[in-house]
Amino acid sequence: NAYPQHYYPLTLLDYANALKEYVKSNKKNFPILSLTVKDYPICDFNCKDCLVVESRNWALKNVDKLTFNLKCYKNVLKQIARYSKLNGFNNVRLEFCGEGNPDLYKYRKEIVQYANEECNMKIVYISTGSKLLEKDKISLIKNAYFIRISFPGIDCETYKRYSNQKTKKQFEYDDAINLLKELIRLRKEYNRENDLLIGVRASIRNEFSGKYFEFSKQMDNIGVDCIQFVKMIFYDTPIDGNVEIKADLINELKFISNLKEYKNIKQIQIPKELDKVYRNRKITNKFDICFSSLFNPVLYGNHLIVCTHWHKIMERKYHYGTVCGNKDEIFELLNAEKIKAVQKSIKEECTDCCSIYDNTMFKEIYNVLINYSDIDSLEFKFEK
Repeated sequence: NAYPQHYYPLTLLDYANALKEYVKSNKKNFPILSLTVKDYPICDFNCKDCLVVESRNWALKNVDKLTFNLKCYKNVLKQIARYSKLNGFNNVRLEFCGEGNPDLYKYRKEIVQYANEECNMKIVYISTGSKLLEKDKISLIKNAYFIRISFPGIDCETYKRYSNQKTKKQFEYDDAINLLKELIRLRKEYNRENDLLIGVRASIRNEFSGKYFEFSKQMDNIGVDCIQFVKMIFYDTPIDGNVEIKADLINELKFISNLKEYKNIKQIQIPKELDKVYRNRKITNKFDICFSSLFNPVLYGNHLIVCTHWHKIMERKYHYGTVCGNKDEIFELLNAEKIKAVQKSIKEECTDCCSIYDNTMFKEIYNVLINYSDIDSLEFKFEK
């Protein structure tokens, strides 16, 4: 429950129990617990500090099929759900996000409905919402478990500046606010208030100082459930990578995250260390097993890939292979020998990790399990 926006609607308990089942039963393969899908390679925004420009440009030239037709897409999801179920897990978290804008995928309504109703997948949808059609909104409201809207800026001026849109007709801050209001209205209309989490995400920038409190109050008044304020991420130190977060901004973020007077907001998540504006994910201690690459692979077009890291997307040794929805192809891609080769490359070559906290936590749980004398009697539970 400590990180509901990260695992939701799964919890850390699901991962701990999946690890327990894997160790206990001596299975060859880990189940897929969460699948990140990048199914549309074009974006209508041109956000400053966008992380995916390089990998997206590479993929446009090198990935053979960046979008699925509907039949093939359904078959792929069906086989992933089947693979996971046969390996002990029946509720795959399916996160639609971007190397482009997922709103633009032609069959969004249909694929969301199919994934939930036919594959028992728990839908998480992340976008700016700038191109969501009415039918897509309703499909998400009826089938999703978490919708998170990304905000490049947190008022009219900063939203326009940091979304950096080039088109004549732009999606503006007020449009994003109106979208949230509509989603929350539809959630009530379809009686999903107890099932569907609606959240927002924005970056931490010194130039936004003094605006975060008003932003959080506005989100609370609208009826948003959670807010995530994040550091910008880098893998190679940028020129301004050592910029410190101003003291006034640190105090503002701490104040609003600890405020108890919200009517609707259940959580405001801020980084544990409020030191620098940017966050580095360099690995200091190598992982023997990259659990995240096993539990949480990425479906990028028709390529099943280890993770969302731009280097892994652009290096084929980290691609498990291509998929088209044939029976048993997921078993063939994720066979033990292929896993061993991928894990060996990760252990030897990874210098930074986009799932470093997950992997650290999973490693600790795994170490407990393999050293426990009576694994059947071991029970994981949340501590209040």
